[in-house]
Amino acid sequence: MKPDMWHQVSRKFRLDATDATTTNGRQRDPHTDHPVFFVLWPMRAALVAFGLFVLSSAMSAQKDSLPVVNARIVAFVREHMGEQVGRGECWDLAAAALNAASAKWDGDHGFGRRVDPDNERVLPGDIIQFERVEFRWEEGREVHTIRMPHHTAVVLDVPEAASGVELRDAYLIAQQNTQGTGRRTGTGYLVLSHRIKGRIMFFRPVD
Repeated sequence: MKPDMWHQVSRKFRLDATDATTTNGRQRDPHTDHPVFFVLWPMRAALVAFGLFVLSSAMSAQKDSLPVVNARIVAFVREHMGEQVGRGECWDLAAAALNAASAKWDGDHGFGRRVDPDNERVLPGDIIQFERVEFRWEEGREVHTIRMPHHTAVVLDVPEAASGVELRDAYLIAQQNTQGTGRRTGTGYLVLSHRIKGRIMFFRPVD
């Protein structure tokens, strides 16, 4: 994260992204999406709420228990962290990771088997699709709003608290085409309880 972003995510902001289907009245390629202008959770709040996480041990344990295709996807994303994958679109990162992992998918937005996070554990290497999603949350006396008409990301880690209890509401994700890292691969926190509308779909890659 660039130093100036530490100040930006700590202030009240309202950032509207362009609709995913049209730009200046013309149809867009569904794989060429808009830049997502957000950091999913203000870093100040993230540092406080995630301060008790033992990420290194959690990541190690998850890696040992991951399906092979998920582990390959995570390895690909970590290998390309800070780099532009494909055109730098958010979809490109997921597509390249799936192909590198020899996963079976439809080459569009059918990334694998649908996963319901209420009934099944989300794993690192799963793919996330956001459709017309809006997040809103309060941080002290500040109100933050983020709109995501169309975005794709990869679950990089599912943090656990120091007690070892998995926090099913929060995920560390990898993504491209964001304000924080531009078209290069970067990370952010996704907090499901901040969603007030739209669809968030999780997919388990198929080997």
